Amino acid sequence: MNLGGVSMSKLNDALSSKLPELMKESGVSRRDLAEYCGVSYNTVRCWEVGTKAPRPDMIVKIAERFNLKPFDLMSAAFEDSAVKPVRFLSLITEDGAVSQSKSSSIFTSTATDVTADYIYVMPDETMYKADIIKGDVCLIRATGAIRAGVPMLVKYQGKAMLRFIITHNETNQIALRTASPYAIGTLFSTADFHDQVQVLGVLVAFRRNYKRR
Repeated sequence: MNLGGVSMSKLNDALSSKLPELMKESGVSRRDLAEYCGVSYNTVRCWEVGTKAPRPDMIVKIAERFNLKPFDLMSAAFEDSAVKPVRFLSLITEDGAVSQSKSSSIFTSTATDVTADYIYVMPDETMYKADIIKGDVCLIRATGAIRAGVPMLVKYQGKAMLRFIITHNETNQIALRTASPYAIGTLFSTADFHDQVQVLGVLVAFRRNYKRR
């Protein structure tokens, strides 16, 4: 597996070369970091020795613990890489807000023809029929316009979610629907949809770059 030409082994090596030094300098033990990130002691050990790479949301947590930006942890993996550019995209949180944390940006490599504004980490399996699974890094282009046939990031009832938006012109209704072919979805009148649902953006690409913790 690779990240736009950067191998998983290089990503693992980059973090494992940086993390032990940070932990030693800051007096942070494996148990301390495990508790902060909500993972097991053995998971942190795997991060240290380079046998497992953390998910993007875990990279954010690690960076926050050491008062760094996420890319600072992994930059060594890109030093000799042809991957250009390395993008820093702000994270859309579960409540649909753009995180203001200084370490909330997640790095990802993108092709030069991919234009994205935000990252949304898929929190569940509601879009697995569209091959988007929990933990996938979704690249979102900001727009308020409804796009037919592609997943869109919306905010509904105080929560961000990736959904298809289906317009039923014959009944003047709009549906939010998961990727399940059997899902009816949540139906709205056109007026209610625009009152209750905020369209945040459209999915332009997604990455499955990291092993599960």
